[in-house]
Amino acid sequence: QTKEIMKQLENTNSPLLSKNQFLNPNEKLFIVISSSLKKETIRNYFKMLENVNTDVTFVLRGVIGTPKKIMPTINYINDLLTKDLNKDKSDPSNRYSFNVEINPKITRRFDVKQVPAVLFIKNYNPVVQEYKDVIGSPDKDELYWIAYGEASIDYALKQINKKAKSDGIERLLKAM
Repeated sequence: QTKEIMKQLENTNSPLLSKNQFLNPNEKLFIVISSSLKKETIRNYFKMLENVNTDVTFVLRGVIGTPKKIMPTINYINDLLTKDLNKDKSDPSNRYSFNVEINPKITRRFDVKQVPAVLFIKNYNPVVQEYKDVIGSPDKDELYWIAYGEASIDYALKQINKKAKSDGIERLLKAM
């Protein structure tokens, strides 16, 4: 099922397809975060992954406050993406370029229990990120590994890759 969907997305040049530079096209790396984490912890992830930002999607586990009022969440994300809070926040050189999503479907589908979590998926089905009712459990050919805790990203990826054996993770680690 996932392979068919990937072919369809490739034929339509869908924006859902990963624009990975280091990971393989069928691989996906999510870092699941929450506003309960220290901002410094999240910014350390940004610093470590800045050179490989095309291959990483951060998932905010939920919104801040109530879902009807999204501005606190947007302000929180904008604040996180600012490198130096004492400098101009609108200056592009003072911003991290990461995709930060609010997507509980990812955490539910892959049963992410706590944050921070490094979630690596082989044969990722990108339809999960669409705004449809796709949650369910992973497809039978979607393989995934999760590393929990505030360990450094490179350590977490090395631990995951002991099992995943991905040459994409190896390239990503070298580029970090």
